[in-house]
Amino acid sequence: MEPSVSARTTETGKWTAPMPQWVASVRVLYSGGIVEAPPRVLFPGRLAIGRALTEQEGLALPCDAQVSRHLHAVLQCHPGSPSEPPVVEVLDGGSKNGLFVQGQPVLRHVLRDGDILRLGRSFLLFRCQPHDARLQDAVLPELPGRSAAMCRLRHQLSQAAASDASILLLGETGTGKELAARALHSLLRQRRTGDFVDVNCPGISDSLAEGLLFGHGKGAFTGALGEHPGFFRQADGGTLFLDEVADLSKRLQTMLLRVLEQREVQPVHTTRNIPVDFRLISATNRPLEQLSAEGRFRDDLYARLGGQVIELPPLRERREDILLLLLHHMRKLGLAAERNPPLSVRLTETLLTHFWPHNVRQLVHVARELMQQLSSGEELDLSPAIERLLRVEDVHRSESASPQPSPPRSAPPSQASLDGQPPDEAGLHPGSDSSEQPLPSRESVYRLLVQMRGRVSDVAAALGMSRRKLGRVMERYGFARQQFRRPR
Repeated sequence: MEPSVSARTTETGKWTAPMPQWVASVRVLYSGGIVEAPPRVLFPGRLAIGRALTEQEGLALPCDAQVSRHLHAVLQCHPGSPSEPPVVEVLDGGSKNGLFVQGQPVLRHVLRDGDILRLGRSFLLFRCQPHDARLQDAVLPELPGRSAAMCRLRHQLSQAAASDASILLLGETGTGKELAARALHSLLRQRRTGDFVDVNCPGISDSLAEGLLFGHGKGAFTGALGEHPGFFRQADGGTLFLDEVADLSKRLQTMLLRVLEQREVQPVHTTRNIPVDFRLISATNRPLEQLSAEGRFRDDLYARLGGQVIELPPLRERREDILLLLLHHMRKLGLAAERNPPLSVRLTETLLTHFWPHNVRQLVHVARELMQQLSSGEELDLSPAIERLLRVEDVHRSESASPQPSPPRSAPPSQASLDGQPPDEAGLHPGSDSSEQPLPSRESVYRLLVQMRGRVSDVAAALGMSRRKLGRVMERYGFARQQFRRPR
């Protein structure tokens, strides 16, 4: 668990300026092995990356011989306004082995939150996210992960444990909804000593529902060979977890609603009501609010289930956790605790940039396949079996995961940029434009010029302004159309 950063430290360790509203950082994920180091916060200015740099000189990757010794790449951070994120560019410093973003070679690139950088055989993750000093992590061994998304989830669960309101967990398949429910149950142990009762809603048929939910005595119906207390009574004093609650039939929805309203159950073929007291946690991977609005799920039951709604992050939003989770599951499958097996560049890049439609569940299958390669003693690689496991990505990959085109190789970054100087913004003076339309941000203009490959007409249309005004904006921001044209 990492402490939240609330202020910047100097080389002497003294506190200086408070942390800005947006925090940009870079974290080493793999360099000679899976790395568990904290992120490096980026402040306005330049950060050099090389193999033999000191802490004061920049970010060192000493375990990777394919990284240039003194200057492989530069991260240049340009501060934004108080309400806007900073613009961070990565520039190749003339390296022999190149610089890659999201698997694509670049010379100069404006980074986006979640971008994966490759230098030599090392992989780094760029983050630019709002900073919330109020966010306090909680210790939940059931939910490992160092990402801000997992820190936020653990914080939400610890806050939810302080009340008795029903909780609805939303998340894609394989995100760990049952693990989150069990973690929440562990937090309730001080107030509730009962059991955790896991109910798979799609597995409950209408014909057996009453007996399973409310309980029954011996001989209550054909096949009732013994007494069964029912799920509601089993969870008395503890937690009732309804997994895939959206799959309940309308009849079962009505039965569940009655129990939640009355807080008592009547076993099959009896006339006595038995009070029950349990904490209800429900989970689904379907849009329950939409189903309720369409009449396919009772809106009054939805209101009862969603006292607190907590969304679980998909794995693609937790890229800093992927390799550590892989190692975690390989160790659960028998990998020695001290081993940190080497991964090939191809495998590492695939794992870090994959869309992961089935999330951690899919990663566990990959861990099983990799365990089969350990006996060879060589680095783990992308085998045909793993490629088949991940092939589903071809139809699920998000366009946002791909980097925008880089400036042409004929237009390398200027020495001023490598020396840490901000891009030329000469002529950017307030009030020098007579138009009342606010100027677009430098970052948005840069992104569109890259995307449109310098086609001024298309960029102007996208920004809703004339070519003439766009020309003035480009001049103020120091952009030249030729800089963004790619050779045919």
